[in-house]
Amino acid sequence: MIQKITFLHEEANKILTNNYSSKVSAIVAIVLISLILISLISLWVWFKFKNTKTKTKGFKFEHKVSELIEDYAKSTSFTYVHGGIYSYDSKMYEIDGLLVSDSLIVVLEYKAFSGYMSGDGASEYIFLSSKKGKKVRFKNPILQNEKHIKHLWNTIGKKVPIASFIIFPDDLKFNISNLDSHVLLSNLNDIKTNLSTLETSAKSLVPQINKQDFLTTLKAMKIRSKKEQQKFNQIIQKDKHE
Repeated sequence: MIQKITFLHEEANKILTNNYSSKVSAIVAIVLISLILISLISLWVWFKFKNTKTKTKGFKFEHKVSELIEDYAKSTSFTYVHGGIYSYDSKMYEIDGLLVSDSLIVVLEYKAFSGYMSGDGASEYIFLSSKKGKKVRFKNPILQNEKHIKHLWNTIGKKVPIASFIIFPDDLKFNISNLDSHVLLSNLNDIKTNLSTLETSAKSLVPQINKQDFLTTLKAMKIRSKKEQQKFNQIIQKDKHE
């Protein structure tokens, strides 16, 4: 009888021990899973904040440049066109802005880069070094604007003189080799001087652009519906992952 009671007592202890171990394991698992979830959520919030901050910085810079160029263009032969998304033959492209005269079109591109930019103007990527020495590569904005130029030629159905004007903040230093003569890189403080250079170039060319017809065509090609906007956003996201 005593042996039986002892046996039952030992079995009860085993059950209690197993139950305790199971509870401890469950608690440990819950804690670990919670920590992983907290870490993932924290990373998501950090990346979201970083991306939002970067976008906000970019939007503010674009707005500032847009205002300056629109103001400076008033004393030139150029008509300033705000940026937008355009469509033709089921293709879409986005430009930050345009300057249009009777002899020259200028495609504007604004990049809120800072640090030191270097590379080859004809390469797919350029390099950006921060003040801390970190070096990363970006898709070449010069080639990006070259695509915009081709899109514009296709939009109007003929090749006319087009210049590429890419503007950066004043705290960016750049050293880009192999630049074509129609490409102009500028800091914010140099916009007015470089715009004067473009005006001189426009006056030296033979007028071959019907400005009003071009502006009318461009207006007709500008997308406005949410469906088209969503389609363009999908294209952008796809390009980022390629």
